[in-house]
Amino acid sequence: MTQGVPYAFGPEKRLFDIGFAGLFLPVAYGARTLLSHTLKDMSVPDNNPDFYQERSGVNREPFGLHKLRTLNSETGEPLNRLAEFMRKNGIDETIQARQVWRGVMSAVGRRPVQPREEEAILSNGSPKLVAQYERIVLPTKTGMIDSFCILNHSSPNKIETMIANADLKLEMNIEDVLRGSWLNDASIFATALRAAAQGRL
Repeated sequence: MTQGVPYAFGPEKRLFDIGFAGLFLPVAYGARTLLSHTLKDMSVPDNNPDFYQERSGVNREPFGLHKLRTLNSETGEPLNRLAEFMRKNGIDETIQARQVWRGVMSAVGRRPVQPREEEAILSNGSPKLVAQYERIVLPTKTGMIDSFCILNHSSPNKIETMIANADLKLEMNIEDVLRGSWLNDASIFATALRAAAQGRL
């Protein structure tokens, strides 16, 4: 069984990602269809539930993260009760399984943040951990799930939490790669499911 950094770039992880995406794509497209129907009578451009946000990807190269539109862009409030439910339970994030299927992202990997946010996180990390992160983590794909985000998902301001706990985030992201295997990815996935069932994800 391949482990660690070789696993991050190997066929076993890609097979895990395909299986993960295949499991979540029906949920993602079902949620998208429901949301699209509820937006028909609302002032959302083209009634389109999809939008993309610039995020930092492999080696900090920007890419468009696929998201479902759940918030009013002017007020920051949920668009409706369905959008609120989807956001609260992380269902709006399942659409990213499409990018996992295409190989743009992985199922398990550091959560992608905006370029300026990643810069702030790295600026607040210890030089030793930042150097390890840049060498070990940044060359890998970003993911839908990582250990740090499961631990801190209930935080009211996730980005501020990442910045304030930069060393812990960097360390946990490094460990996710170094301990990487399909068994470890499955364990992280199972932990995320338990957290979601308990309303913590």
